[in-house]
Order: sequence, then C-alpha cells, then structure tokens
Amino acid sequence: MVAFGEKIVEYLQGLDQQDFVGNSLVYDATLRNLELIGEAATHIPDDVRAVNPQIPWRLIIATRNRGAWGCILAFVSATASCVFR
Repeated sequence: MVAFGEKIVEYLQGLDQQDFVGNSLVYDATLRNLELIGEAATHIPDDVRAVNPQIPWRLIIATRNRGAWGCILAFVSATASCVFR
C-alpha cells in the first residue's frame, strides 16, 4: 500500500489540479493506484485494522469501490449503443 501511495506522490509532484486533470496518463495511473490501495486494504486482517483505528479503512475501501464501479458504469454507458460482432 505504501508503494502505491509513493507512486501517486511521484506522479503528482509539481502538478496543479488543471495539469493533473489534463494529463490522462497521470490521471489514470493515479486512479489505478488508488484502486490498488483500496483493494489491498480489503486484505488487511480485522485484528490489524482494530489496532490501527487512526487509519480510515472503510473510506479507503469505499474509494476503491467507487472508482471501480465508476469505470464499469462509464464503460457500459459508452458501449451501450455499440454493436459487437
């Protein structure tokens, strides 16, 4: 999880919000690493979560879920009128 976070910090270094949103590679890589952090958080044992209540585990996992579902819904919407052969 730390390595994914470090990647995000590296990707965003020196960017303002406009640059971030305008750079699809950085945006996508950041989103992907946020998803990976959330996925990894689902595998943290409950006893470890319990002794680290300062970490917002549910928020981290929820962020991953929203990102993943957002991507799926965008894909479905974009391809709804496509014909696949």
